[in-house]
Amino acid sequence: MVHQAKLLYLMYGPVCEEAILWDLLSYTTPASLGQAIRYQHDLAEAIQIMYARTSDWTEDDVLSIVDELTSVAESDWLAENLASLLLFCGNTITVKYMGSRAINGRMHELGNLVASFSVVITKFGYSTSWLIDVMQQVLEIMDNAKDRLSFLSHISSTFKEVLTEVADSGDDSQRDSEFMLVLDAQVEFSKEILSLAFKHMLPS
Repeated sequence: MVHQAKLLYLMYGPVCEEAILWDLLSYTTPASLGQAIRYQHDLAEAIQIMYARTSDWTEDDVLSIVDELTSVAESDWLAENLASLLLFCGNTITVKYMGSRAINGRMHELGNLVASFSVVITKFGYSTSWLIDVMQQVLEIMDNAKDRLSFLSHISSTFKEVLTEVADSGDDSQRDSEFMLVLDAQVEFSKEILSLAFKHMLPS
């Protein structure tokens, strides 16, 4: 699926003055929802169309193309960019993508992706309830309770890793803004989890 992914990026990926920005999503993240839409929305729509054309593409084909898309440059995409692409692809493709990771025991990737989703959702002003719904569906795919616990544990550890990494990098102004973004994302994620956990004790 390497060639299909490269062709898809060539047709729908970000451009500047008619030049294809092959490595853009490997070293920077969109500063706003508008910029993310400009960079990735067309790619996401193309993926959705492929997913719907079951006579031409299998589910595994589409998931493989998403994988290959994130590797079209010399370096893989930043996790935040994968998260925003999947967000634009919608609930069904996101659950299928994460479910394939869960089945193969790739819990660290899942934890990293959930933390990245939280950051993207906070940055773009989306509701964290969407992410919680996706997580519930992914947890239902897992047959093993230990795998479910491992998935949830990796989310917490990933938030810690990201906050530590941001705190140790960049100039003061950039570092502080990025740190607050990740911290806000973690707070919103925790609030949603706590609201769900104690739903029966809270006013409706």
